[in-house]
Amino acid sequence: MTKTILILAANPKNTSRLRLDQEVREIDNGLQRARRRDEFNLKQVWAVRRSDFRRAMLDLKPNIVHFCGHGSGEEGIAFEDENGQAKLVSTEALSGFFELFADKVEYVVLNACYSKVQAEAIAKHIPHVIGMNKAIGDTAAIEFAVAFYDALGAGETIEFAYKLACNAIQLSGMPENLTPTLISRQHIALQQGKIDRLTKKARRPLPVFILLDASGSMAGTRIELMRQGIVRLIEHLQWYDEPVEILLSIITFGSHAEVLLEPTPVIEIKQLPDIRAGGATALGSALKLLANLLNTWTLPSHTRILRPMIIVAMDGSPTDDWQPGLAEIKKSVIGSRADRLVLAIGDGADYKVLREIGSLGVLPLVQPEDMVQITNFFRWVCTSVTSVKDDDVARLLPPPPPDGFQIVW
Repeated sequence: MTKTILILAANPKNTSRLRLDQEVREIDNGLQRARRRDEFNLKQVWAVRRSDFRRAMLDLKPNIVHFCGHGSGEEGIAFEDENGQAKLVSTEALSGFFELFADKVEYVVLNACYSKVQAEAIAKHIPHVIGMNKAIGDTAAIEFAVAFYDALGAGETIEFAYKLACNAIQLSGMPENLTPTLISRQHIALQQGKIDRLTKKARRPLPVFILLDASGSMAGTRIELMRQGIVRLIEHLQWYDEPVEILLSIITFGSHAEVLLEPTPVIEIKQLPDIRAGGATALGSALKLLANLLNTWTLPSHTRILRPMIIVAMDGSPTDDWQPGLAEIKKSVIGSRADRLVLAIGDGADYKVLREIGSLGVLPLVQPEDMVQITNFFRWVCTSVTSVKDDDVARLLPPPPPDGFQIVW
């Protein structure tokens, strides 16, 4: 059976220029040479307006819809108006539109910045949707799209095509391989089921606190890869169900410390903001912020939390007094029960300080620009957290280190 791929391209006059012609040309070339090229029929609509979108869907009845252009997060994706200017189409409108074509469309690919929010809404009606969880560069977007359709043209599944396309970005040496996100209708239903269960039955919370170094030495690739690692951790934890409710909190520290994310059930986390690195290394301020958070955090009465995990990730030495904040954490009711793990990023990490902070030791990240190592670390965090059972009171022994790591005491 032949599948119709509808490519919708929009680059309004008042937006930055994108190489959409190259993206579409490379997709077409790849499908033309594919082993199963006869199974795909590629159709294109350029400078797409809302009316063009509607008519193309009615006339062509596509199985796969691919949008390339600009996205604006919660505000929507950018089509063009009659004058070639940007016209945002809201998330709600897109979701409602695809609901009408749910019996025809199998996949939707939104190759546009910050389009994950639209992907999640559309995935309520369409089996598989791909969106971007942050901004994505032109070159990475093209690499992803071409590899994705190369895989489909070879007869692979969408899951394989998605993974291959993410790997294509990584093979090209770009740190954006975690930006595309595949969301399935089944995943959305599972998430909704979790939320329904949460409203019916209180589950014991398991807090995870991440203190992330955002000093000047972390600027660029390091901070971005760490952010992407946390995003991937959240996505994995969102699949975790019984028996506990995992809460995640993130504090960043450069010249100042900031609570980036209050303790939040991972199922409710939609998107992390970009993290900018610069300035000093105010670890002491971050520890005091965490101590204050632990002391003022209110939970429903009779709620007993499971043993928390505190992760400190940094690549240098503190530039402020860190000991008072750590002492406050140890004296707090919640903090006194927490396991503390330190990720030492690169060669410049101050192990003398970090050994005093980490009750579970220090894990050296010797290749901080290697996404594989970072992925292994956060995969290990996910495994460690999700191995906790409802009746666990404490971790009697530290878990074995992740692949490629050796704990330093």
